[in-house]
Amino acid sequence: MSSSNGQAPTTTHNVALTEEQIEMALHGAIRDATQKQYAINQKRREITKEQHQFTKARRKVAKLRRHLEERRAANSAASDPLPRGIMGICQDPETLARHAAEVMAQPGVVGVTFHVERFQNETEAERRV
Repeated sequence: MSSSNGQAPTTTHNVALTEEQIEMALHGAIRDATQKQYAINQKRREITKEQHQFTKARRKVAKLRRHLEERRAANSAASDPLPRGIMGICQDPETLARHAAEVMAQPGVVGVTFHVERFQNETEAERRV
């Protein structure tokens, strides 16, 4: 039983061997694809980690720039527009907020601090004495 082209005739044994080879090739291809997917996932994790580190570094740069700007503003000639502060009595919170906004609008002002005390007018103080 030989074929005219010089190859062995196809038998059940030859077909089974071919199926085994196909299965081995299939398993090899699946393994290769799995390894490549794993490598891709590893690279994605590394990229994500590097993006996170980049974002943190960018935030740090922005924070340091703000800090430097505040420091430069504090050291400039107009660093303390109100060296002794403002002293006064204000019973209206809206007026107090408006004055604070005016102070904050001045160049070189970084913040506003309030000192609040209970106010007693003279008649209350005289009654307690």
